Amino acid sequence: MNSNRQRQSPPTRCALVVDDDPLACTLVRVLLERRGWSVEAVRTLTDAKRWLREAGAGTNGRELPGLVITDVHLRDGIGIELAQWAKASGVLGSIPVWVFSADESVAIRQAAIDSGADRFVTKANFPREIEHLPGV
Repeated sequence: MNSNRQRQSPPTRCALVVDDDPLACTLVRVLLERRGWSVEAVRTLTDAKRWLREAGAGTNGRELPGLVITDVHLRDGIGIELAQWAKASGVLGSIPVWVFSADESVAIRQAAIDSGADRFVTKANFPREIEHLPGV
């Protein structure tokens, strides 16, 4: 083995977090970064769609994330719409979309799964659920 060869770091996984609550974004960021993920955060459904479209087209200097995590209740819509849009448009391909919420109702959970979300997570259980993600 050539000792002059530099050891390459593994690629960083990026997650896009969509939540209008700065505290929730910070919590998700800390938990994901502990597992080796980088985090991009946006506050609205509109910004999330724009970010994903631009990343998919290569126009914002970013690659598509390895995971999208969206809150249900956003200022300009519901995160469930983002899961529906992402799956229907094909912009994410097989990239998972997690919907998370403080609302633990069965109706919200079912709506999230019916929308095409890969997982519904309550905010209270998010720290435990994050263990299902691979580290980097």
